[in-house]
Amino acid sequence: MRVFERFPEAHFIDQSKRNMDWLGTEATGECEIGKDVAINDATIDHTGGVKIGSRTHFGHQVMILTCQHPIKQFNGLNRRKSLECAEVIIDEDVYIGSRAIILQGVHIGKCAYIGAGAVVTKDVPAFEVWVGVPSKSICVISKYQKLKCDFVSDTDFAKYIVGFVDGEGYFSTAKNNTGFNKATQFSFGIELNRSDERILEKIKEFFSCGAISYRERKFPVNDGMSRSVIWNVRAKKELNKVISFFDNYELKAKKKIQYQRWREQFFDYHSLPFGQKQNYKI
Repeated sequence: MRVFERFPEAHFIDQSKRNMDWLGTEATGECEIGKDVAINDATIDHTGGVKIGSRTHFGHQVMILTCQHPIKQFNGLNRRKSLECAEVIIDEDVYIGSRAIILQGVHIGKCAYIGAGAVVTKDVPAFEVWVGVPSKSICVISKYQKLKCDFVSDTDFAKYIVGFVDGEGYFSTAKNNTGFNKATQFSFGIELNRSDERILEKIKEFFSCGAISYRERKFPVNDGMSRSVIWNVRAKKELNKVISFFDNYELKAKKKIQYQRWREQFFDYHSLPFGQKQNYKI
């Protein structure tokens, strides 16, 4: 299926075959559109070339213009038969609001957000929100939203988690020596500053297990963790899910040996008959 047939509501314009005086970049007429793109009833002039990355979303009546008649040509007839062209590039996971206009030569970075009615006249950095006429940056997308955008596949995010656990994670084995039930408790978790809670929510969502809790230290500490948030996994069934993950995505740094020892103890302990578990030594 041709690119244009994928978007029957959109209006595509190619002036590259016209007999014009072309100024600047060559009029290629190329149009490349990635996967899972929503365009709706946009008008796309791809005379100077257009590239649209995967998962980008257009609101209604968005316009992309890769050409303009030259400003410095004062003779009306000469201006009418002259065009300046420049390629428009829109990276992956961009949102463009309804009736926004993207002018020639603009490059919009990954995960940027263009507000409705904006007129974009210059490059937009990744992870920024731009609004207005002419458009300007009003904020940078938060760390959590950027995190979601950075890892568009489970494999990418899994690799991120491995590096994250190597630095911030822990594998714990503790003996409960109080009361009748002297069970051994295994756990896995990550502790971060409270301001990074959204990152743990994303990791918890990825694993679909564990619980998030909070800790406040009464005395000042030097690591900035006086108010922390913890994602912790304790249940045997859920820990089996964690082990399966780290068996598939191997830890690379200092936590690798700690994990291997913890994993060995976990399976040794749970292979024992119930009556022998109380005597298990860690």
